[in-house]
Amino acid sequence: MSMDYIYDYMLHLLTEYAKLLRYKPTIPENAVEICTESMACPAQGLHRDCMMDSMERNVAGFDPCTLPPPSPLRRPR
Repeated sequence: MSMDYIYDYMLHLLTEYAKLLRYKPTIPENAVEICTESMACPAQGLHRDCMMDSMERNVAGFDPCTLPPPSPLRRPR
């Protein structure tokens, strides 16, 4: 199984879950924006390699998989 499919599936799950949330985020006054490079650059050795390997390089050119809507007849076990 390709990591691209796994990342797309994770994005799909998080996006669908986010639709259920009612929280309205706010940016604190003293917030500082950071980027992936600012986190990975000071890291050394294996820690840096892991960060660089897990960084997203490009977005897939297709939509994530579609999941059927939850069935009201289905009960948790």
